[in-house]
Amino acid sequence: MTGPLWIAILLLPLILSIPGLLLWKIPPKSINSIYGFRTRLASRSIETWKYANVRSGKLMFISGGLLLVVNITLFLFSGRILDVSDTISFISRISTIIAVLIFTSIVLIIQHELKNRFDNRGMPIDKF
Repeated sequence: MTGPLWIAILLLPLILSIPGLLLWKIPPKSINSIYGFRTRLASRSIETWKYANVRSGKLMFISGGLLLVVNITLFLFSGRILDVSDTISFISRISTIIAVLIFTSIVLIIQHELKNRFDNRGMPIDKF
């Protein structure tokens, strides 16, 4: 297997998984403009900030692993039909589309959860 093919298979899953693992296990301790899940809702309070970062990190980490499985599956099936350069192109394109959908979905999911779990001041809503 060639170097560029490994890059096509591993790059986007690693781009999702490594920062996801960091956000999940070592979330930023304070609201900042450099590192973390930065949206207006996530920045309302330290509670929303912590929730958004841990939750998005977990989703990114899991999504990166799933994308790796998808990329390996694409390689196994497309490698039998296409030559190496076409396989690299195919996996890269499909992986990029899936990664964009994943990032967008994570933002939408976290925003929805923040709206449902926290009030306008960023305090947790008691559901009882």
